Amino acid sequence: MNKVFYLLLLLCLSACQHTNTPKITTILAGDSGYLAKKYLLPYILSEKLLDTSGTSQRWNELQDSTIIGKYYKNERNYIICINNLSDAATSVILCETNHTGHIGVHTYYGQSLAQNSCTGIGISGFGKMQDYYFIRSCVWGSLYAGSELTFFKNVLPQETLNSIPESSWRGLVKGDTSIYRELQATIHISHDSINAHYAIIQEIEKVPAGPRTARETIDSFDVVYLMKDKQWIATDSAKITLYRN
Repeated sequence: MNKVFYLLLLLCLSACQHTNTPKITTILAGDSGYLAKKYLLPYILSEKLLDTSGTSQRWNELQDSTIIGKYYKNERNYIICINNLSDAATSVILCETNHTGHIGVHTYYGQSLAQNSCTGIGISGFGKMQDYYFIRSCVWGSLYAGSELTFFKNVLPQETLNSIPESSWRGLVKGDTSIYRELQATIHISHDSINAHYAIIQEIEKVPAGPRTARETIDSFDVVYLMKDKQWIATDSAKITLYRN
């Protein structure tokens, strides 16, 4: 009898604890929107999405009205992107709600935020095209910088997904001449394929301090990416590989 009583007590305490945790759906409305620190941070802490104990000053310095979250609604749940001030290596947290109104899945995404090698990251780099969500990340190297997009329908760990080139800038030096090449993409989604139109824009500069030539488009091409084994695969990757390497 005592064993049954204690079992029921434990179940009750567990249920009560979950019931007292606020549902994030109470602060979400419509198909998309933004969330201020005042409303979102208490929920982050109650769901233990991150530990602010060592970075409390960073969070305290933010005004209550500071936007730290962005969300979209899908057929059943919400996908939420949250700026992560607690860990510079993982600049955002991606979350998906479940049928209870709480977070069912969450994962951490790195975007190379500290490198400042591209713009439109943090929650600004979270968006939606058709039925897909995307997150922008940055890449960089010697005389190279660029951005890539990772597309998904449901929240999954970053390491399980691959990305698609969105833009890049590269500098090449040949003798007394510097060549600057920029790759720009216009991306559309049709059903379960990603169609990217790439333009290659070039400038040439004589070294030292010579005038630059006018920017001109020296090449353009289309790449279709199809989903295979949960990875986006280019049907023809020859040109995109050429300009990225």
